[in-house]
Amino acid sequence: MPHSESPLEQMDANTKMAGGNQTQQTQIRVLVACPRSGSTLFMRIFRELPRCAVTSRLILQGNYHKFGDKSLSRVKPDYTIYSHPESHPAYQQAVTEGYATLVAKEELGHEFVKGECDVEILPDKAAYEMTRPAFLVRDPVRVFDSWKKMGWGDLYSFFICYRSLFKMLKASPVPHVIIYEQLVADARGTVAALAEYWHIPFDDRCLKFKRPFGDYIFKDEREQSIYQGAVPDGLFDRVKSHTHVEYFSGHGLLSALEIEHIEAEVGSLYLEACGPRLDPVLALLAAKPWFGFDLDDTLHEFRKASANASRSVFEAIQATHPDTNETIDDLEATYREILRSKTANAFTDGKTSEDYRRERFSHLLAVHGHEPASETLEHLLVVYRTSLRAALTLKAGALHLLEKMKARGKGVIIVTEGPQDAQEWTVAELGLKPFIDILVTTNEVGKSKVDGLFSAVLAKHNIAPGGLVYVGDNEQRDIVPAQAAGIDTVLYDEKSNCQFDDPHNLRLNSLPKLEYLGRLFTMAVGNSGPEFGEAQVELGLGNDRKNQGPDGSRPAYISLSPNF
Repeated sequence: MPHSESPLEQMDANTKMAGGNQTQQTQIRVLVACPRSGSTLFMRIFRELPRCAVTSRLILQGNYHKFGDKSLSRVKPDYTIYSHPESHPAYQQAVTEGYATLVAKEELGHEFVKGECDVEILPDKAAYEMTRPAFLVRDPVRVFDSWKKMGWGDLYSFFICYRSLFKMLKASPVPHVIIYEQLVADARGTVAALAEYWHIPFDDRCLKFKRPFGDYIFKDEREQSIYQGAVPDGLFDRVKSHTHVEYFSGHGLLSALEIEHIEAEVGSLYLEACGPRLDPVLALLAAKPWFGFDLDDTLHEFRKASANASRSVFEAIQATHPDTNETIDDLEATYREILRSKTANAFTDGKTSEDYRRERFSHLLAVHGHEPASETLEHLLVVYRTSLRAALTLKAGALHLLEKMKARGKGVIIVTEGPQDAQEWTVAELGLKPFIDILVTTNEVGKSKVDGLFSAVLAKHNIAPGGLVYVGDNEQRDIVPAQAAGIDTVLYDEKSNCQFDDPHNLRLNSLPKLEYLGRLFTMAVGNSGPEFGEAQVELGLGNDRKNQGPDGSRPAYISLSPNF
């Protein structure tokens, strides 16, 4: 029986037969993206196909060599690849070497003052028709986090760049959108769909990187040096070392203010680009009369605040015992072990926050040979509480999210581990109390989250499991036990990619995204009609009385279809 050739083997054979004599015109395909969105990863993927060459920045940097003072020059795009491809050196090389397709990674730039952020990569309809452009869209929070890692900190330039990408996308007669996070979750499906759109034969082996990084066609020596020479620090660290498409966490470099600003300015564009895959998510969220939240490290920066307060205590101990040799690090290490042993019961024994703190501080003093006198302990308690109050900080978008939830008639319940008095104090100090209907702690119920707290809360407050979605930052203590009680969940992980594929088990990296998803279905209920921004929303009303909200409102079921 004759051997059946794979698409890759067929292309290998065709390449050998064609040699340098190209009998079919080499097609040009363009991938448009903001920098730090994963476009270089696609260069590696498509270079693994034998009859597919890849190149970079023919438009943005095409006229770079024509300027004298490079530091002062503004970008002047070069459209030769569209108007006279046969005269472009990159295209000439692709034809000479027998490639069927030349894929051009066309990124915008990061410097607005040089005109890099709003360059028209695709200047006219003919360019769209000739190249069948694909638009790579990545979560803007993750993109700017990567920008900051590179030392690019200008938010204004970033917003111009991100909006420019969508301006070109919306001008496309048949837009093909690639969500970077979807590539990471389903590399094969995402790349196969793009290859089909580009009329390029797909083979699974393109997802395993065998060719050396930088094995590309370059328009000039400068571009070649970026990939093959002394690469700027951090530019290609991850993609250069990868052998396949990989997931990696964010850098965590953004402030709460930056996250709020990014989500307010361009966050909606990203979610709308996700398209119909959000339909089940919107339907599920719309149907929920109750939204539950963990408190610590979900609605506020508990770890940072408590670490700051603890350090103040260590400094106070040092100040009152100047003759000892112990360092702040010594006290911190001891206290860490005390916390590990003393909080194992998740505060289920009914003590107050001061009881717990007094016990821990007493133990800390004793371990280091100091007398835990009552006066000393009272002083340390005051130091801790004062420092904690000063360090309390809301998570990005937390207050606005709860405000909007209440305005939409949703019930808000906090289910958290900790002393009842401390959590009530925290909620009040953060200004969240007016927007919370119910606050439940392990301290009050006597059960931890992993030992049945969620089921007890549902029973006590007569909430159906299907009527609640719960948001928490800890997969093992929030998500797993909530799901075991039949509750749909949202894992809030600031360094992760968003995941929307399973509406019952969402993953978000910012609270404003949850608020925006809620805004989509709420706008459909109001007087604004069925259209919200660029999203077309179809509305229906639920009739499930058991799942009514605290104000008697019924859920709305939404279908979101981006109208680019």
